[in-house]
Amino acid sequence: RFQAVAVSESENFLGKWGTMLPTQLNTSTIGCKGCVLSVLNDGTAHPDSCFTAYADQPDALVSFRYEGIFLGFANMLVLSSNRSQNIGHAQGGTVNAELVFSTDGRHWQYLKPGHSFIPLGDGGAWDSCSVFGAKQGFQASQQRGEGNSSLRVYYAGCSGPFMGPRACSLGMAKIQRHGWAGLQGTSNNSWVQLAPVHVFVPTLRLTVESSGTAGVRVAIKDDEQCSFANSIPLIGTLSEHPVEWSGSGCDLGDYVGGAARIELQIAQGATVFAYTV
Repeated sequence: RFQAVAVSESENFLGKWGTMLPTQLNTSTIGCKGCVLSVLNDGTAHPDSCFTAYADQPDALVSFRYEGIFLGFANMLVLSSNRSQNIGHAQGGTVNAELVFSTDGRHWQYLKPGHSFIPLGDGGAWDSCSVFGAKQGFQASQQRGEGNSSLRVYYAGCSGPFMGPRACSLGMAKIQRHGWAGLQGTSNNSWVQLAPVHVFVPTLRLTVESSGTAGVRVAIKDDEQCSFANSIPLIGTLSEHPVEWSGSGCDLGDYVGGAARIELQIAQGATVFAYTV
């Protein structure tokens, strides 16, 4: 068999549904192409060739709204990993919860294909064979506010093969708020210039994770007062932390109602997850 993910829409969820449309999630790192179909048609399987190269399939897509976009987990049936072939049930398969995103709920993209956002447990652990990402509700205790710097992420884990006997349980992981994906520095001199952004408030806030003494510095393009040299580095695990510049010359209030182009200097090993302004 070959599993696929598609989307259809209805005005009331009871009547007529629209045409099934592809979500662009039917391939991950490798995906299923002609090779798997030929293998299935002739009834033979070659784990060292076709299945090893092409046998990852989406089992389900669970999505949820987050900060104005859609995030989701594409729960991928994996028949090509070393783990699925070396734990005594090569044909049983494992499952990764791969993080995906969409701006419209129709067209989706993988953040890191082939990578389970919540890692599978060690051999013998209750979640060693499969991790199924769940729909996230983000209750009041997880909403923005003082002291709420982390998010709880719920999932189901299993200790047996996807196509075979398995014991499954509910699990919970914690991540830094907005810590789904980010930009990571590769050297102390690395920097990135963001697309122009509308400025609604006079305070720029960043969510970062960094160590050492370099951290993350911020500049506003073509503004000598808001430069990397004047930027007070952001160091540590910080959620929606205000950006500050030394001296009193940098005033983001001048940009409110207009736009600014933000530049980020990210030290090696530091990560920027999100910003708001």
